[in-house]
Amino acid sequence: MIDDSKIVVILAAYNGGLYIEEQIKSILNQSIKPTKIIVSIDKSDDNTLLIVRSFQKKFKEIEILSFRKKFGSSTANFFNLILNSKLDNFDFVALSDQDDIWKIKKLERSISSFDSNTIGYSSNVEAFWQSGKIKKIKKNQTQSEYDYLFESAGPACTYVMKIDFVNEFKGFLKDNIKVLKKFKYYHDWLIYAFARSRNYKWLIGSDFGLMYRQHRENDFGVNYGFKAYQKRVISLLNGSFFNTIKILINLLKLRNNIFVAKWFPYSRFGFLYLTIFSYKCRRKNIDIIFFSLVCLYLSIFFPKFFRKDN
Repeated sequence: MIDDSKIVVILAAYNGGLYIEEQIKSILNQSIKPTKIIVSIDKSDDNTLLIVRSFQKKFKEIEILSFRKKFGSSTANFFNLILNSKLDNFDFVALSDQDDIWKIKKLERSISSFDSNTIGYSSNVEAFWQSGKIKKIKKNQTQSEYDYLFESAGPACTYVMKIDFVNEFKGFLKDNIKVLKKFKYYHDWLIYAFARSRNYKWLIGSDFGLMYRQHRENDFGVNYGFKAYQKRVISLLNGSFFNTIKILINLLKLRNNIFVAKWFPYSRFGFLYLTIFSYKCRRKNIDIIFFSLVCLYLSIFFPKFFRKDN
């Protein structure tokens, strides 16, 4: 039964004093209450720790894992939470940022969507700005065969996962802790890629489970508007996006994958292959077109940084 599920929310925070109170309240007010909320605070210079401690005095569910360490990114902070939190007594693990607002049935809808084969769930979000602007961001387009190598399932703050899968991912983190120091961002992408590359079922739901706050301090905001697309073009053309894919392939030991071996290590022919099979790489139609055009450009001009040994 859903009501019997033991849920732990792991929350990564850093200088979140402006927003974290509202976020914690929205988690505590869920229609299905979490059993535990574990907070890891990247060493901050505002009142984040004081706010969380004030909640901790009132609510036994809240635990502070760390607050003196400097992690440097939300990804490193989430890895710390997964590696060092005691999670074995729970059925589900949900990830939370410090600055969003969960809708009251977020956890209920997420967990009710699981079947016996599903190990992970994510959803759409409603991005919102201080100006009052709201934009619904859909992530639940039909999953493609290899989308996990090129994009995440959506923002990590929507992720809910079964404990058995989290423990397997935890073992993966332990085995690759040195390499992961190079992987400073995109924990959402890595988790999704880890799951799909092992043929686990991941469901991207159609609900809009939370209000996704947009502000200057976001590690990564929503990919929306001209500036967002401009930023994506730069990351594609300067090699940073494809370098992250390279790290993923090596971390997940996918060089011999029948699809990956056709285009990696990077080459002119490899980018031409990705151009042709871009429909296997992304979910959203506009992203498929955009990705294919970039790969075609790279197959023609093939910048010098791709010519290095992969």
